Amino acid sequence: MNGTTPTPTPSPAMQSLDRLVGTWQLSGDSTGTVTYEWMEGGQDSLTIWGGEPASLSYYKGTFVDEDTNVGQWTFPGGGYTSTMHRIAR
Repeated sequence: MNGTTPTPTPSPAMQSLDRLVGTWQLSGDSTGTVTYEWMEGGQDSLTIWGGEPASLSYYKGTFVDEDTNVGQWTFPGGGYTSTMHRIAR
């Protein structure tokens, strides 16, 4: 044994989040930039808040194309629209 641990293969559900990796410019009711990147190991380390199952707080978005996501954050008492345009991978 060489003392290294093999990197586990991410589950298909985690692999589907790879499309979020990069830096995004936000517009709509929220502005700024956000960067999503895999942490070392990459199996389960992309942190995205989305609310607990059956929560009244959640984000629902749709990819218009590979580099644009349009959606809405919803939470008790409010919410806001958000459009993300990828500016770097």
